Formats: sequence, C-alpha cells, structure tokens
Amino acid sequence: MSKRKKKQSHAVRAMTAVVLILLFATGMLFFLRPFIIDRKRINSENQLIQMIEQGETEIMGLHLPEIEGEQYEYEDEDMLDGMEAFIEDVIEDTEPLEEESTVVNGYAVISIPSIELKMAVVKGVDKKSLRCGAGWLPDSAPIGAAGNCVIMGHRMKSYGRHFNRLDELTAGDEINLTVADGSSFGYTVTGKDVLLPEEVSAALASYTDGFKLTLVTCTPTGVGSHRLLIYCDQN
Repeated sequence: MSKRKKKQSHAVRAMTAVVLILLFATGMLFFLRPFIIDRKRINSENQLIQMIEQGETEIMGLHLPEIEGEQYEYEDEDMLDGMEAFIEDVIEDTEPLEEESTVVNGYAVISIPSIELKMAVVKGVDKKSLRCGAGWLPDSAPIGAAGNCVIMGHRMKSYGRHFNRLDELTAGDEINLTVADGSSFGYTVTGKDVLLPEEVSAALASYTDGFKLTLVTCTPTGVGSHRLLIYCDQN
C-alpha cells in the first residue's frame, strides 16, 4: 500500500473514531439528561426550603427545570371547570415553559414524617410555582386559619419526590406546616378520596367547617386522570 493510501486510511479511521466518540457522548448526555435536570431541581428545592425557614418570602434567582407532564395536571380544562372561586386570576399561562429563573413567593414548609416528605410551599398553583414544591391555593384559607386550606402538588414519577407517596397516608398520620414567619401548625389526616377533576371543586367547598387542610394531587402516577384528596383537621 502506498504512503498516500496509508495516510488516507489513517485519516478515515481517525475521523470514524471521532464520530463514534461524539455519538457515544451524545447518547450518554441523552440518557443522563433527566438525572441532571432532577438534580438541579432538587438543589433548587432544598435552597428554597432553607430560605423559607430563614423567613424569606420573595425569592429570586432559582432555576426551575420543567416538570414532565406539568401541563396536564392542574391547568387542564376539567380541573379548572367550576373552580373559578378558588383559582380566579391564579393560572397565568398554558404554554409549556422552558427552564428559567423566576420570582417565587415562599409561604411555608410542609413536613410529613410518615412518608419522609419535606418540601417548600409557595403561594400559587401555576406552573412556575408547582415546579418549586407544593402550592397553596389562593382564595382558600391561609395556613392555620379557619376554613379549608388547600395545598396542591405534582405526583412525580420518582419514588418519594413531591407528592408521589401521598396515597400512603392513612387516618392519624401527622402533617406539620411551618410558615415563613415562624408560626407552626399541626394537622392530622382524617381521610382521603379519589375524585374526577370536575368533582374537586364541590369537595373542597364542602370541607370548610373548622380548621381544615386538604392536600391535592393527581392520580394514578404518570396518568393523572383523577385527583387524590387528603383531608386533615388541625390539632
């Protein structure tokens, strides 16, 4: 084989190796991307919890990756149907959002020992808010006040993430809410229900006698055709 052909052969092999390395790296990034995004989300969530615990409420600079399926959980027409009294002027947009830095209105930290859950509660149930953690539903009762305090959250597919294990709660389980001003309130689970989205409004409106808390998420995991409601009484 001539020297020229040998050089061409070496060049082809070198280019092939480069292409294979690039394809391998691209493939690895493709498979690792969900883990990288979730790690970024966890870091932002932990940072938010710390800020709320320190009394901060207007929080800026958090980077909040999009949550898979978020556009189908609380902003679909069935969920909004008949809930104007609870969600009026809360839902801001319906277009998918890219990862972005945003202002978060921190409210409280929720802790549920029986399912090893600790997460931030922010004001609002729009997409941006629910990326941070759980969202307090404006126009429902404030935390610790008389009436029905409603807190919503995503049913993440990953075990233990957000409200993923909410279905494990049973009567008697304790839920603790610590507001950014330092006040703390304890609630006890009294029951739970699985409803169609259009039935949620009536259920929330009927559960207002006394000092109540209702946690709401989608079910089944990864499907979200129904809503899981956890009913609680203040201790």
